[in-house]
Amino acid sequence: MQPTISYLPARTPCELALENGEFICHSLLQQVFPEDLALGVMQADSYMGISLKDEHENAIGNLCIFDVQ
Repeated sequence: MQPTISYLPARTPCELALENGEFICHSLLQQVFPEDLALGVMQADSYMGISLKDEHENAIGNLCIFDVQ
């Protein structure tokens, strides 16, 4: 089991999922988001995320899956 992680979403795939409700990147994730150094640490290559919303439809978090190379 992987530990839970958290990081600031600015300029990350999670930011796009929070803004748009969902975001999918099938490959080359680290090249698309070079400023997100955590992706390199995780060796992430693809991403699928959806935003979690409260009763007022405000984004309160993300549920995401990273696939590694």
